[in-house]
Amino acid sequence: MKNNAKQILFFPGCSLITSAQENYKSLKIFCNHLGYSLRELDNWNCCGTSSAHSLNHNLAIDLALRNLSLVAPNYNELLIACPTCFIRLKYAHFITKKSTTRIKGFEKKFGKKFPLKLRLTPFLEFVRKNKNKIKPSRSLNGLIVAPYYGCMRNVPPLLLKEVNLPPLIESVIKILGGETIIWPNKSTCCGTFLSAVRPRQITKIINQLVQNAIDLKAQSIVCACSMCHLTLEMRCTLEEKLPIFHFSEILSLVLGENKHIDWFNRHLINPIPLLKQKGLI
Repeated sequence: MKNNAKQILFFPGCSLITSAQENYKSLKIFCNHLGYSLRELDNWNCCGTSSAHSLNHNLAIDLALRNLSLVAPNYNELLIACPTCFIRLKYAHFITKKSTTRIKGFEKKFGKKFPLKLRLTPFLEFVRKNKNKIKPSRSLNGLIVAPYYGCMRNVPPLLLKEVNLPPLIESVIKILGGETIIWPNKSTCCGTFLSAVRPRQITKIINQLVQNAIDLKAQSIVCACSMCHLTLEMRCTLEEKLPIFHFSEILSLVLGENKHIDWFNRHLINPIPLLKQKGLI
């Protein structure tokens, strides 16, 4: 970590500290390379997606607002890794700041001033703002990537003018010496929240999605969402599979990070043969 690193407050969300620890580790390393130190929000809780907001609207809002209440007044920005977590926290912040009644209710419930000017920054937007700081020490050597965003850009209508989730993977992969395919599935929902209760239906979706990428000559899929990553790995039953990467893993790898073996051992589809073939490890 750089000694003069700028500290950023960070909300990891449930998946990054459980099933996607490799995403958390590589994201922190990437930020450190750019001169930032992540400070995890103390005592954070689940943002409520997806079951909470499907079952109890008010509870889902309160779960998100509690996290916002934990932000110390000296912080004006909160970095959020998971696109779904970002949408839930952003939605709660947006509808509260537009209502005097909701602001008063927040301050009564949590005993703190509402963070009216707090900026909620999704990881893709953070990368976009810092793209000129990415100085790769190795090339992707022509790695052919299928960029996968899932349905993360399908935001509530109220947030259409508030949310910036840029289609960034393509341009960054090109900068890093890789190639991307144009495929019809980059925004197809992976069905992650139905994966446990409707596995057969989700497997069909995932197999078609991956097969389309294979047919278009992709060598890997790069995900912007850790839940999408898990679903793609877990539900693909094709004989031929593609390695699935977190965007943060690719970013950290080309910046020269050599602790990657700990990440890749956690993958359900082994990416190491492909990475060795491309001279990346």
